[in-house]
Amino acid sequence: MSALADVAASACALLFLAAVLGKLDRWGEWSRLTAEIPGPALLSRSVRVTVPAVESAIVGLSVGWPIAGLAAAAVFLPGFALAVFLLARELPNRECNCFGAIAPAKIGPRLAERNIALASVAAVGWYIAQHQNLQALSLSTVLMTLLFGAIALMLFQYRRLRNAALTANKSPR
Repeated sequence: MSALADVAASACALLFLAAVLGKLDRWGEWSRLTAEIPGPALLSRSVRVTVPAVESAIVGLSVGWPIAGLAAAAVFLPGFALAVFLLARELPNRECNCFGAIAPAKIGPRLAERNIALASVAAVGWYIAQHQNLQALSLSTVLMTLLFGAIALMLFQYRRLRNAALTANKSPR
């Protein structure tokens, strides 16, 4: 069970790291999207900065204090899901820039459901980590997580490029 807790904390750190890096990579698009959030301008400016800051904090917590990191993910992901659900009425099918160009997703019920599913996984991970009294992740675990993340990203991008090439080959010239 300890290995499962390590995997949960590592996956949580990797997920939120990808989200932060994706937003930084596409900061202009992320900023434009947050500017369209209904309500006072202060709300959109707060979301623009607060969401990546919270995601960064969850990365650090997941590595240094995995129980707290998984708990934070289990709390914030439903909040993200609620925000996406509410925004789906105002900004339907808009690119959320949640992960930048890494993994495009549209604002809508499916994205909200994904966040609820991830929150459930984080909650189970938190439960296991708490019962295992999981301590900070070791350097080797962090390095293996980064390696796994890089391989997963390459496979994901390969699949996207292959699908784009197949689509291009099928279109009339």
